[in-house]
Amino acid sequence: MIAGTHSGAGKTTITIGIIGYLSKKYNVVPFKVGPDYIDTAYHRFASGNFSYNLDVYMLGEDYVKKSFLKHALSGDVAVVEGVMGMYDGTNNTSYGSSAHVAKLLNLPVILVVDASGMAASVSALVKGYIEYDKDVSVVGVIFNRVGSEKYYNLLKECIERDLGIRAFGYLPHDDRVSLPERHLGLTPIFETKGDHNFSILYDSIGKFIDVDGILDACDVDLKKDDSDEGKVTVRIRETVKIALAYDEAFNFYYQDSLDSLIESGGKLIPFSPLRDDAIPKGVSGIYLGGGFPEVFAERLSKNHSMLSSIKESIEKGMPVYAECGGLMYLAKKNRGFKWS
Repeated sequence: MIAGTHSGAGKTTITIGIIGYLSKKYNVVPFKVGPDYIDTAYHRFASGNFSYNLDVYMLGEDYVKKSFLKHALSGDVAVVEGVMGMYDGTNNTSYGSSAHVAKLLNLPVILVVDASGMAASVSALVKGYIEYDKDVSVVGVIFNRVGSEKYYNLLKECIERDLGIRAFGYLPHDDRVSLPERHLGLTPIFETKGDHNFSILYDSIGKFIDVDGILDACDVDLKKDDSDEGKVTVRIRETVKIALAYDEAFNFYYQDSLDSLIESGGKLIPFSPLRDDAIPKGVSGIYLGGGFPEVFAERLSKNHSMLSSIKESIEKGMPVYAECGGLMYLAKKNRGFKWS
């Protein structure tokens, strides 16, 4: 697990970089702690594989364990990105936090530390994270926003001298590898139009971080769960085609949810409310997931044929499941903007 001391420490940038760097050689299966759709899309871009959410609050501990084992064992390397600060969970507790999931899955943790403006104080900071809950296995640190190799060596000396854990490297301050942000976090990768410098990021990871050392320190023996407890047997009578809204405006889905639909006999037919004229032919239902429809309100509103297609289908009795942005899309008005 790649965890951070706090939001903004750089864990997402470093996680994406490590996933992308490792994916040149290994089949990497990525995961994200908590309810996040944007980071998982970046993971998929970097690895070529779907990223799965480890959301204890929504899915429960048992399902999170089963999901992790199932998917982690399908690849060579599993990389889990934490959420917020390492101990930040529900309200003022650590429930659902990176630390909670690390203990639940017995994962070694690499702590990302924003080292700007610190020297020996970095030892006090990291010591607090190690000792706050000694059941969390922090095996090393990666420093972010480091000004020079000389500065990194100073930080490394402090950590290894004072705490006896490894410093696996650093990421120098480089505006070229900063990920674009806006409200609610990163700008979704679907909206970046290829305007990113991931190759520079991957090269920096290989140059400044001991990735092989991380793999050696985090070598965990995962065992397949053959238990039938909690499993549901589904008898599929027929395949049901479901129209799935999927484009820049609608892309917030848990991959586990989509997998469950497929395993239960659903065939997902992607369509774009932004660009297509109508929902796909021959479908028996519509799934409108979350996203940022408010960002694309004008374009969505002007796609009259799609709006009519969805409205007429619903009025004729077609089942529709809409959540978050998908539900906003079905409303008559969206933040004061009336659909045409």
